[in-house]
Amino acid sequence: MKRKDLEALELSAEVIEKIMSLHGKTVDKLQGDVDTLKAENDALKTQVTDANKQIEKFGELDIEAVKKEAADWKAKAEQASKDADAKVYEYKFSKRLETKLKDEFKVRNPKRLIADLDISMLKYNEEKDDIEGNLADQLKPIQEAEAYLFETEEKTPPSVSSKASPAKTNKSAFISGFDEGIGLNRKD
Repeated sequence: MKRKDLEALELSAEVIEKIMSLHGKTVDKLQGDVDTLKAENDALKTQVTDANKQIEKFGELDIEAVKKEAADWKAKAEQASKDADAKVYEYKFSKRLETKLKDEFKVRNPKRLIADLDISMLKYNEEKDDIEGNLADQLKPIQEAEAYLFETEEKTPPSVSSKASPAKTNKSAFISGFDEGIGLNRKD
């Protein structure tokens, strides 16, 4: 709509101004809608172009190779999980075995003794936090052959007295204490 068209209708200048003002608001709103639609259209065109490029890439893919690779990665992930579980089990087993040897069987150096055990005959029970198997049976022959690996409750030898008894005046205090220490009761 043009101002000349309204003047040709012989409308007053005041009415023409109001009509033009209302028309301007309508045109501005419609122009905003058009600009919005153009922007949305351009965005959709870009999305379609990008999607077509991606589809072309997918068309170039070997689906069987992708499936095989996915299966390979799944197998690797499962194996890694199993390996991690095995390492955790092995760690718990070795720590519990060392503790059990030291606390229950009074082994002086559990790591040294573990090398002599048949570990395949032992199992770690996680629920009970204990070692199951024939541990005691395996330790018996080792304890008999290599008793020094185990702590024992030995009687402490009597202390050597530095005072000589008056009855043993002809022996030195050192010899008297030594004889008592090794269990000799000699009479001179």
